[in-house]
Order: sequence, then structure tokens, then C-alpha cells
Amino acid sequence: MAEAGVPGYEVANWIGIVAPAGTPQAIIDKLHQEISAIQDSPEVAQQFVAEGAEPMRMSSAAFGAYTVAEMAKWERVVREGGIKAE
Repeated sequence: MAEAGVPGYEVANWIGIVAPAGTPQAIIDKLHQEISAIQDSPEVAQQFVAEGAEPMRMSSAAFGAYTVAEMAKWERVVREGGIKAE
């Protein structure tokens, strides 16, 4: 995008797994452990490469902060762009 004359443009596709509020931390930790193990499997790693994707591991706190920041960023884009749902 910078080469097209749009400096500072950043968009990333991301997928995350969330759990209901109040889920016990032990369950969150177990899910994180198991999902990380799945991401490490050769089959899943190969699928990520085939799709041009890179898995990023974040703690639940870091992912929470990331989603809050993403929502704020896109809220601003929608507001400043006057974007309306049709």
C-alpha cells in the first residue's frame, strides 16, 4: 500500500479463539496449551504455510489487549469514513 501512495496503511487478517466471560483460568490455560500443540503439528504448520499464514501465539491478556486495540482502530475508520451498514 505504501508503494501505491497510501503510507501508514495497515490491515491484518486474524483469527482468534475466545471463551465466555468467567471461564476459569485453568480452562483458558488448558485451551492455550492444546491449541499451541495443534499449531506445532507438522500437518497444521504445513497448512498455514500453504495459505500464506503465520500463527502468532499470544497470552490471553495480550490477545484481549489486541482485540480492544483492533476494535478501537476500526471504530475510528468507520466513524471518520461515515460508513453505515446497509
